[in-house]
Amino acid sequence: MMKRSMLYAVVLLLIVSSYAFAGVPLKDLDREDSLLGFLTGSYEVIGKRPDGGGTYHGTITLMRKGRVLVITRTIKGRKTTGTAKIIAATADEIPVLQADFAEGKQKMRAIYMIGSDLDNFARLTGKVFFPERETKIPGLEALFIQDVSD
Repeated sequence: MMKRSMLYAVVLLLIVSSYAFAGVPLKDLDREDSLLGFLTGSYEVIGKRPDGGGTYHGTITLMRKGRVLVITRTIKGRKTTGTAKIIAATADEIPVLQADFAEGKQKMRAIYMIGSDLDNFARLTGKVFFPERETKIPGLEALFIQDVSD
């Protein structure tokens, strides 16, 4: 009985926390502007597909276009494009990057935590899921800035 109650509590917590990523715009436009510039660039990506799918690697490019980023993903030779924007998550309004793209006809969404490495280059890690249907096990991605010695 106790295990079942704990399981229900965890499921409820996961459901409630998923609403924290409902995607409200960041109120601080100067911070948003700074983050969009910071994130612009080319990245190596490693990931695992949602719902127990396989692992993959490739490249992702984020190019600024106004208040959004155009995301170009090249995974296993397939190129897809989408858009990404800075949103505020949780009551503390923590800025995260929300990316929307499609793989074939399947719409996908990634929510990335924004961080940096020791050289102060962007480092993104996040969950990948299906925005229009239940995702039982979210996928994961880590983005690492490509060679910046140019």
